[in-house]
Amino acid sequence: MSDIVIREISEFFQELNFMKVNINGKVVFEHKNGFYMLTKGGTHSYFLEYARTFQEAHNNCYEDVEAYSIKATSEDEIIRIIKCDIEKCILDD
Repeated sequence: MSDIVIREISEFFQELNFMKVNINGKVVFEHKNGFYMLTKGGTHSYFLEYARTFQEAHNNCYEDVEAYSIKATSEDEIIRIIKCDIEKCILDD
């Protein structure tokens, strides 16, 4: 079963024309030679992750851009927050 938050953010990356790339069996999104993905940790946490180069992505060396918890908020609200962070932290750099 697909996670709705990850699915929505993956669609958002594509709407922003990030290139969808498969690296080591993981779908990641390339933008300005950086590689991004949203991962889930446990049942209540998400992480927006970034690798500076293809080699770092290939070696699974991602840095957390931001961490999110849905314990105190809805899935819709966390999706909105992550989209805003992508626009602010990635597109506005």
